[in-house]
Amino acid sequence: MLVLGDLDVKQGDYPQGEEKLEASLALCREAGDRRGEAQALNMLGFIASERNDLERAKKLLEESLALGRKAGIPIVINSALNSLAALAAYRNDYARATVLLEEGLGIARAAGDVGGIAVNTANLGATAVVTGEFERAKQLLQEARELFWKLGDWLHVSVADINLGNLALAQNDFDLAEKQGLKVILDLQERAEVYGIDSALDILASVTASRGEIRRAARIWGGVEGYRDARDLPWAPDEREVIEPHIDAARTRLDEAAWEEEWERGKSMTLDQTVGYALEGVGDRVREQG
Repeated sequence: MLVLGDLDVKQGDYPQGEEKLEASLALCREAGDRRGEAQALNMLGFIASERNDLERAKKLLEESLALGRKAGIPIVINSALNSLAALAAYRNDYARATVLLEEGLGIARAAGDVGGIAVNTANLGATAVVTGEFERAKQLLQEARELFWKLGDWLHVSVADINLGNLALAQNDFDLAEKQGLKVILDLQERAEVYGIDSALDILASVTASRGEIRRAARIWGGVEGYRDARDLPWAPDEREVIEPHIDAARTRLDEAAWEEEWERGKSMTLDQTVGYALEGVGDRVREQG
């Protein structure tokens, strides 16, 4: 049940995942399975933080961390620290997030947990994008991507590519950002996955706006919002920090009625329609750039 709930969360189905995780939590408590209990609490805390229910998230995650420390299970401790770091990011406390991630990285290294090392490194890289430490972000994200690749963790390879795309956007390198966003979408399509596709679409919309195609960008962003709303998905704070300025800048370049019209048209589209609309012309342009 725990594994199935985790799978639902990774596929973006938070309501279904939460239901399974709550059932798993009850079973683990009944069986005295402290490790499973801590993992279920951690994932439920992650969902709560993604929904911006920060007080519930804090309670669940701190309980998970306490159980992990008491049982001496490094992977559980590190997972809870990562989730608490995400919670700190939702509160715009990136200094606290960095401290928690560095602690988790040390624990993962001491335990020889390569997957944990990769996740902490990636999250530190994403945090460095927001704090403007671009060279450090690039180094960390590339290191994490290489580790994920070696592990065959293709989902997190795509997440690293998303973060590298956001890094390119933060540096106004729109050609590179477009390549990263396109790569993520094509890789997800090849694997028949959707986790992270909204983030990749945000990147492509930002690039589209930078090229003066404001109506198209507004419609793509509307499609992303509609997709997230339908699935009760959040907008990760580190990604919001990068993308929102592009939305705000684009909005000033179009009259409000036209902006709202395109945004609402986007919200009415299916995910496949939004992806298709975003990809129109992108593939040829990227190939021309080499």
